[in-house]
Amino acid sequence: MHFAGTLEPVRPAGSVDEILSDPIDRYLAGRSFVVWFQPRLAGAFGFGRLDPADEPQLSQLLVTPVLPAGYDLLCDFGAVEQLDERAFALLGGFLDGHPELVKALGKFAFVRPPGLAGAGLTGLFYEKVDPIACANLFADRSEALDWLGYAPSAPQRHDIDELVATVDALSPTLRRLRVHLFRDVGIATLDQAASALGTSSRSLQRELAAAGTSFRAELARTRVRIAESLLTNTDDKIESIAHRTGFASVSAFTVAFTRAVGETPHEFRRRRR
Repeated sequence: MHFAGTLEPVRPAGSVDEILSDPIDRYLAGRSFVVWFQPRLAGAFGFGRLDPADEPQLSQLLVTPVLPAGYDLLCDFGAVEQLDERAFALLGGFLDGHPELVKALGKFAFVRPPGLAGAGLTGLFYEKVDPIACANLFADRSEALDWLGYAPSAPQRHDIDELVATVDALSPTLRRLRVHLFRDVGIATLDQAASALGTSSRSLQRELAAAGTSFRAELARTRVRIAESLLTNTDDKIESIAHRTGFASVSAFTVAFTRAVGETPHEFRRRRR
């Protein structure tokens, strides 16, 4: 594998084999992830929830250690909305299977998402990464890059931001809103969300309309996504899940969930288990 080179704009690779054979200044994008390699820094960005179509590529990447000793690694999962068992198993299997790679890293910056996904990844971080690596946990990519030693004006940061914007089809405002809603879904209102995002309610509504959605639609989507995770990964009662996701009653929750998913919460939990 060729790891020499100077900083150049990253170019797309067409397959896992292609990026592994010549990784520097290359990236590989799937439907829910992108990985890239720069001189001295490699990174991964995940968004939404793991798309089943991405599993073969990720499985191949994660069983093939590629980084030489001393390389820094940035894992940015700040835009991950839901961490299901498949995604958790992929990441956990990689960390269990290659502890020598983690130990040999220069620095390992780990950006956690909000909500249940963040709690799960934080537990994985402190169990498997923190004890053996020079690693740190962050709330956003900017903080992580500061810690890795890249100044705000560093070209590496610009290239990473450009790459993420290219592969993540959502507008920055919509992505930030979704992350915010996953953190505060139980109390979220249009005014509260706009204030948290540093904008006005009218401006937020206008930007969401331009993206083909609305605050009401995004809130409903987030409530269902969180409910899916709770139904799959916890033994919480349906009543508790309805309350945690901001529904006024179990019946309202059941109607909204069934409309969005096509089956009742009880049916969904039974099938997933």
